[in-house]
Amino acid sequence: MPSKFSCQQLRKTGQGFEDFLVAQGLDMETDREQLRAIYNRDFKTSCATRTPGFSSMLHGMKIANLAYVTKTQVRFFKLNRWAADVWSPEKRKMKQGSEISTHHKSLLAKIFHDRAEYLHGKHGVDVEVEGPHEARDGQLLIHLDLNRKEVLTLRLRNGGTQPVTLTHLFPLCRTPQFAFYDGDQELPCPLGPGECYELQVHCQTSFVGDFPATVLWELLGPGEPGSEGADTFYIARFLAAVAHSPLAAQLKPTTPYKRKQITGNPVVTTRIEEGQRPDRAKGYDLELSMDLGTYHPPSRLRQLLPILRQGTSIFTVPKEIVEIK
Repeated sequence: MPSKFSCQQLRKTGQGFEDFLVAQGLDMETDREQLRAIYNRDFKTSCATRTPGFSSMLHGMKIANLAYVTKTQVRFFKLNRWAADVWSPEKRKMKQGSEISTHHKSLLAKIFHDRAEYLHGKHGVDVEVEGPHEARDGQLLIHLDLNRKEVLTLRLRNGGTQPVTLTHLFPLCRTPQFAFYDGDQELPCPLGPGECYELQVHCQTSFVGDFPATVLWELLGPGEPGSEGADTFYIARFLAAVAHSPLAAQLKPTTPYKRKQITGNPVVTTRIEEGQRPDRAKGYDLELSMDLGTYHPPSRLRQLLPILRQGTSIFTVPKEIVEIK
């Protein structure tokens, strides 16, 4: 048994604890210490498998944006699944990121470093985008209003003259803001000239932020397997759902930012209008000493001088000596 739990295991445990609270009628409890006692006393004993600690579970829920955690309070958030038919496991046939092979994981690392190569179509195959979006720097930006769903359709169309085969489709996203739905189409899927393969992307969030996602199509080129032109090629699209608060919309800049060019120190030229330039070779020494006048101390000071030299405490000497000090 591993000594540490993955983020997915922490999240699943937290969601199970949340369901446990609902079943016990304690879903309104927000006190952190009370929840810790319920977790350790009731929930962990009811689990047949090994469960993480309370603080670890809260950490997993927090990084998954499913809980708001402070030193004294904990508030769980129910994940908005938008529509049951989109998110139900029996209808969502997309391959999860955890099921990607080691070869494809290394390929994805390469794609992120060389995006431009995978944004262009090959063999006449390209991706058509339908829905509200903005193309910027090779990325499809989807601007979202909070708690409002947007649907984007990515249509992989074979615009060439020879058939190709779509072998794999990888929708990659680590946040719940995206849902990918490909209908009843099964892979591998042959695409003749003019045919297309549709992928619907559902986007919705209740949080402010920028949420990235990547879609990767793996295709087999035209021709017989092993022949020239039948090699595997890839096409990718990089998505980003951007959600801003109403306050951010009011405070956004009205004009593009223009960097102000900073000029160096200008060359200063001098011109003598009158008089003569001072002779720098000649020294101009300043007077560093000043004669002080003669100080005539009071006559009583000489009489009290022996007492002052004794270093007597200020609290025991006569008042007249204190005034002199």
